[in-house]
Amino acid sequence: MAFLAQGAARLNAGVIKLGGLTDDDRTRADDENATPGHSSVDWASESPFPPPARFSGLAAQLGHVLGGLRHVALLVRRTLVHPDIEPTTKRRKDVPWTEHAVRKGPPRMPYQSRLFVKTGLICLALSFVLGAVLLLLEAAGRPVPYVIAIEHGHLGEVGWLVNIVIGIALWMLPLNRERFPATAGRYPSALVYACFCLLNGGLALRLLAEPWFQLAGRPPLAALALALSALAQPAAIALFVYIAWQRVRAPSRPAPGVF
Repeated sequence: MAFLAQGAARLNAGVIKLGGLTDDDRTRADDENATPGHSSVDWASESPFPPPARFSGLAAQLGHVLGGLRHVALLVRRTLVHPDIEPTTKRRKDVPWTEHAVRKGPPRMPYQSRLFVKTGLICLALSFVLGAVLLLLEAAGRPVPYVIAIEHGHLGEVGWLVNIVIGIALWMLPLNRERFPATAGRYPSALVYACFCLLNGGLALRLLAEPWFQLAGRPPLAALALALSALAQPAAIALFVYIAWQRVRAPSRPAPGVF
């Protein structure tokens, strides 16, 4: 009921007091500490109309319902039309949380995380295209060598899944500012780039070298490329594990029952 009463107070204080004027019609400048387009003046204290809580009977209940509906509509509008508006961490107690919001712009992933995620998306698309081609050839009675199916699985597993996991983990794992102060607690950029090059360079080498090695009589150059691929990808995972390990920590102020 407190939420609905607060909504009713805003409805009478803001809508009735302003008499139908929009924020843009007012000549008074907005308070720079208030939500853009909304004044920080306590309209309820200046309004000649009593707050709905002082009404009695049906009028008070109607005011509560209208105030609650207004807040629901405001929340839906900001969620669907302006999803980049986020609640602030500090707010005035007399201002509903749906009103106390600031536009921060759309959340942005770090460039290195985007690099991994977008590479994973490209590999996902390529793996489905390759899978469709393999299936069509099999249906036409012209199956391809088994090693191509192995590369198809490797493209989907490493190219799509591992890239996505690393990209999201680098973005979402808790920051460790004590360990990585130069990058605000995220990771050393050079190690992340090395991880990306080793992982996807090793993937490309395997996709090219393994069919070559199996179908061309095992030439030495193909064997060398295959060996490099075998070393590059575990090295990439080792770098990622090193970075992620530094950021997987217990909370500094754990909640009750959390260790």
